[in-house]
Amino acid sequence: MTVSTVVIAKTGLDAIIEDYYRVWFRYRPEAAVAAGVPGYSHLLTPDDKETHAAVVCLNNELLVGLNEVEREKLPIDQRYDLDVLYAAAWLENAYLLEIQPQHVDPGRFLPISAIHQLITRSVDDFTGSVMARLDAIPAHLTQAGAYLANQSDRIPPLWLQSAITSARAGVQFFQALPEHPKFAGLSVT
Repeated sequence: MTVSTVVIAKTGLDAIIEDYYRVWFRYRPEAAVAAGVPGYSHLLTPDDKETHAAVVCLNNELLVGLNEVEREKLPIDQRYDLDVLYAAAWLENAYLLEIQPQHVDPGRFLPISAIHQLITRSVDDFTGSVMARLDAIPAHLTQAGAYLANQSDRIPPLWLQSAITSARAGVQFFQALPEHPKFAGLSVT
């Protein structure tokens, strides 16, 4: 194996990863914020059939791309990167295609963590990000309610109870936001 071969393989994997995450973070903006990637802190994570289909397609494209990488020519750390990313995409597809259609988790639609993470993470334009996410919540919950109304037979009772408990706690969380130091001077009511 020559040095130039390793560089080509590394560059190819890096390009695949960069292209994938640039698109994937649009569908998973809260994951982008958690990873410290700027540019997504104003978005809520969409959770609908169209998004699921797009993510499955994106993950399938990633899996094909990763299968084309000459793994044995990569440095060991990049082999691990490839393996972890491959497994994550495969597992996300398994969840979206096999588990989610059979057992819908209503708690996934609650935007509590989307606001909480803006408090705990450093983001560009905190005020703009918070206001954009807060403004998006009513439409987000309306869309979630419409989706869940047609899925009620697929919601396990324990998951429903958990979502109700989380939603009630979320009300308290949102009511307490104006008291948080990061919200000093903001009008969030």
